[in-house]
Amino acid sequence: RGLVEANPDNLMYARNLANIYAQSEKPDSASAVYLRLLRRPDVPPGDLYQVGIGLYTIDKFAEAAEAFRKATEAAPKDRDAFEMWARSSRPSSNRLATFPL
Repeated sequence: RGLVEANPDNLMYARNLANIYAQSEKPDSASAVYLRLLRRPDVPPGDLYQVGIGLYTIDKFAEAAEAFRKATEAAPKDRDAFEMWARSSRPSSNRLATFPL
């Protein structure tokens, strides 16, 4: 957490912190970091995709869909982002439990 606070512009540190929170079963903390990243205007498509994966993993499907939508706008040929956008936009009864990394 200290690295993110000392380096607020470092996307990798913030994404890693969110991943650690998610793996530590702290979805609220992970979500807060992912959503801060999602609001930033300078996040590259690959990072948006990873933010989407993180949000999808903690069952924040609407937010994940937003991350994947932004990723597809920035990289319109990214098939994985389009697929995950579609998956995260489905009703929960139709959602697949697994996804590509």
